[in-house]
Amino acid sequence: MLALGQSNPDTIVVGAPKFGFIKDGELPRGFIAETVAGVRSGSFKFIGEILYTHGDKQGDKPTRTGDVYVDPLGAGTTQLLTQIASYNVPLLTHWEAWAWDRDKDHFGKLYGAWPQQRFVLPSLATVRPKKRTRSSRRTRICGASSRGLVDGRYEFQDAAKAAKLGPSMFDDCGMLRPDWRAVLLKYSDRLMYGSDFYVPTAGGNWSRYPVVIRKYREIAGQLPPDVAARISWDNAAALYGAH
Repeated sequence: MLALGQSNPDTIVVGAPKFGFIKDGELPRGFIAETVAGVRSGSFKFIGEILYTHGDKQGDKPTRTGDVYVDPLGAGTTQLLTQIASYNVPLLTHWEAWAWDRDKDHFGKLYGAWPQQRFVLPSLATVRPKKRTRSSRRTRICGASSRGLVDGRYEFQDAAKAAKLGPSMFDDCGMLRPDWRAVLLKYSDRLMYGSDFYVPTAGGNWSRYPVVIRKYREIAGQLPPDVAARISWDNAAALYGAH
């Protein structure tokens, strides 16, 4: 990927690999060291994503507690942010709305303590629109929607967790829900599309990718052209340095 990024700078922007399923509740020293080294050398243009909270999903191997949890105010995150402070690289912080009461103050303190750091919320924290709006008041935070939020396929093994998530962006007729449309319009300068698509094995099914992109085009078609352009491309290009 590093070689592809170097040879195709207008197409591929390489970041520090996604890091998840942390078992001891803290960012490992090796991950911090390798990520900082990649940022300093210019190999990594962003850091994404760190799974601070991740409930057991349908089809995943269950964990002992039913979720992964890493305190964003821990020493590891502080060490990482201190060492990358002068490089202005985006950091994806994954957390989920089912634990809103547990997490909102911790992440609010994290974002407030590092006002110059650019943070990204993948999947918009899978949160209901009103709560997502509260998280958007800080200008250095961007949100990326995922296919789970768009089409409602973001499912937990624990039904109680799933019940706390918001609805998909579309109603049963394929129209944007009014509350989500209002969020997209109001915060079009800091929202963007993300496919949340990857193929973990050589036999992965890439045929599903066009289906995901078609969903996003259905969203773009229901927004004013300037808003659709910002969310579809402009914001992400500016954030990650694409052309």
